[in-house]
Amino acid sequence: MAPGTTLEDPVTKEHVPDLGTGLYEITEYLEKQQAYDLFDYLLRDLLVSQPKDPLQHMIDCLQVKVPCGPLQVFVCSPPGVGRSQFCKELASEFGLTYISAGELLRESLRVDVAKVDLADDKGVSEVVLEAVKQARKSMQGFVLDGFPRTRMQTSLLQENAIVPTHVLVLKASTEQIMERHASIQDGSVKGQYVDPQVQLARLNMYTCHTSAALEAYAAKTKVIDAFAPPEFIASEMERTVRMMPRSKGPGGPPRVVLLGPRGSGVREHASRLAARLGAVFVDGGRLQSTSVRQDEPSSLQGATGTQAGGYSSPRKTVTSIDLPKEKLENIAAQDVLGTVGVRLRQADCKKHGYVMCGFVSSPDVASVLSEDAYLCPTRIIALRASVNVCLARLRHLTVDKVTGKVWTTRPRDENVRKRLTRSREDMPEAVATACKAYDANLPSILNALGSGGRCMEMQADGDPEDVYVDIIEFVERPLPLGSSEK
Repeated sequence: MAPGTTLEDPVTKEHVPDLGTGLYEITEYLEKQQAYDLFDYLLRDLLVSQPKDPLQHMIDCLQVKVPCGPLQVFVCSPPGVGRSQFCKELASEFGLTYISAGELLRESLRVDVAKVDLADDKGVSEVVLEAVKQARKSMQGFVLDGFPRTRMQTSLLQENAIVPTHVLVLKASTEQIMERHASIQDGSVKGQYVDPQVQLARLNMYTCHTSAALEAYAAKTKVIDAFAPPEFIASEMERTVRMMPRSKGPGGPPRVVLLGPRGSGVREHASRLAARLGAVFVDGGRLQSTSVRQDEPSSLQGATGTQAGGYSSPRKTVTSIDLPKEKLENIAAQDVLGTVGVRLRQADCKKHGYVMCGFVSSPDVASVLSEDAYLCPTRIIALRASVNVCLARLRHLTVDKVTGKVWTTRPRDENVRKRLTRSREDMPEAVATACKAYDANLPSILNALGSGGRCMEMQADGDPEDVYVDIIEFVERPLPLGSSEK
């Protein structure tokens, strides 16, 4: 057979098509544009609406800038916490239709809301359902204020295929609400005052029905303290709504970079995340300090001085590179990212992705990494922790200078205790200096890594488990809704 008639036997070597690059670029494009979610939304909405003109209906759907469809936000809370103001601000921020059962009854039906039971299923539901249907007909998202209140109202929403994308619950105790109500009476707080007995009856009604009403939305519910500072409540509501539902489409190998000062728990979080995702855990700091192949029994023992347990180990130890030392040094000298670049380009990282920490410490390194089409991270998480918290987490971290074993508790053997020493990196002055340098360099590093919603800063002073859950939510969901996509 003549040359040039098959892919395996081209006319010249220069004519061999790079099918791998093409497939990689296509996969990256589909995931970045959330194409799978877009087609899922089109098909789902088509089946639910069953329009007479399917083509025009799909064209209308494509006018919505959110790949999973219009935002449909339910906001619930006990009466008397000032929920409506937050709902109106949220609707204005995202350009959504504001729907309130109380205002609809007041404006459309001229009903005195103070004398109406908003848990009445028939009267209230009809008014709310009509407003929701009008918003959906014009392909508009909406914020549903204070609805549903009963299980029957939830069933009516489900029968009409009205499913929320987010459910926000403002939580408060009866004592806090009654104190606020007293402040409304004396004029120190703005709001609608009603008889205290009526208010208590409404609170009891809410307590009686709310659990059953919201039970179907447990997986989508975000609880926020209603008596936190107003700025915090508004920012939490906005941040939650920007989070997109988990994608049902296939995703490419994760490429995640975690940043954080020593003592913030960055290494533990990176190791756990790699194990969860089935990715390769890459500790850039240790990889740079030792480029020879070795096993590290304490590789999961990290900066907070706690053993990372309850999950399987990552696919490889952080310093394992399957190359002879001499060859590795030659290749690393030619790689712009050095030894870490060699590790990231190995087959297991390409196939399974990577979760890396301890490497990106300057804007120059961040720029090189972000400009590499094959290694550019898909998610960047920057942990912020105070010096006091970092010191508290590192104060029990010691090393046996004979065996090299890391201890997080005092060993029983007196001879071992005498051999224990603390690393210079864990001393108060060194920790304070490192935290200060991290805070100073972080803005320029994040700027070099790029925006597009891929970067997120998280406070790591709180419960490490809560921080880890937030990291998972950010990494495993599509990128948050940006300002340009509202």
